[in-house]
Amino acid sequence: MFIQNHSIPEDIVKTPGSPWFVIPGNNGRRRRRRNRRQKRGKRAGVWERLRKTPHKPPIPSIFLTNARSIANKMDELRLQLVENRLCRDCCALMLTESWLHPGIPDAAVELTDFTLHRHDRNHLSQKQRDWSVFESQDLEEYTTSVLSYIKHCTDTVTTEKHIRVYANQKPWMTAGVRILLKERNIAFKSGDKERYSAARANLKTGIRGAKLKYKHKIEGYLHSNNSRQVWQGIQNITNYRPNPRSVGVDNTLAEELNCFFARFEQQSAEEATLHSLSNPSHVFTVEEDDVRKVLRTVNPRKAAGPDGITGRVLKDCADELTGVFTKIFNLSP
Repeated sequence: MFIQNHSIPEDIVKTPGSPWFVIPGNNGRRRRRRNRRQKRGKRAGVWERLRKTPHKPPIPSIFLTNARSIANKMDELRLQLVENRLCRDCCALMLTESWLHPGIPDAAVELTDFTLHRHDRNHLSQKQRDWSVFESQDLEEYTTSVLSYIKHCTDTVTTEKHIRVYANQKPWMTAGVRILLKERNIAFKSGDKERYSAARANLKTGIRGAKLKYKHKIEGYLHSNNSRQVWQGIQNITNYRPNPRSVGVDNTLAEELNCFFARFEQQSAEEATLHSLSNPSHVFTVEEDDVRKVLRTVNPRKAAGPDGITGRVLKDCADELTGVFTKIFNLSP
């Protein structure tokens, strides 16, 4: 009766109990009516997976990583235990290449709610860093292989960062001042006077604060006992800039100096024979302790030599490089 009174077309009429309804203007395509909205997704987690598969025994989770000197990365590991769920919920942490030695106590590498088990490299464990794979009868080839591997490891764990420095850049110019300077320029181009005035005031305040921080920094250099920082502070205060001297193309002076110093190496065959007979051959050897002490005293701020190994690598990895360097030194004629 309701359908007839309101003149409802037959093509959209739905009889009672019909699970289908027709969408008009869509070529008669039908869609099934849902009584309720279906929830998307499902519950996750270890306990939910174990509840759904009671016949499958749970397997303990293990977090395995190659640390490469874990003593220097304990803060990062503790942060992973707090932020990373996979690391926090694991049953065991396995760290290889920890580079621990008896000089590092257990308290330095302990973690909360974990039991520490160490197996350091020493003469009892018979685990040593094997540099013998690079050994060769040719000393030059042996040295080149070792240095190439060290540079490969250095390039793997370090990142290069290019910094653009301008000749007229002020020493107090910081990243915050640059951001304020860009905001001032954008406000000037926009034509908004109020915005430009506010950006200009913020820039002046930022420059004043940067200059004050730089002043305290220079004063700290003068109060410290480090002579290098003291001279650096004096050069910054006086705005000292060394004048680069242009070198001419005339090589006469260089040739004269070369001939002057080369005359000490020129000797006759007779003198060389007498010298070799008078001085019997003596093999000069160095000990690992001496090499280790020298490597630990390397200045990391000095530039790398012709081999390309930086001072930072030699100093930080003195214990790892002492053995192979000692062997190369003793094999050298």
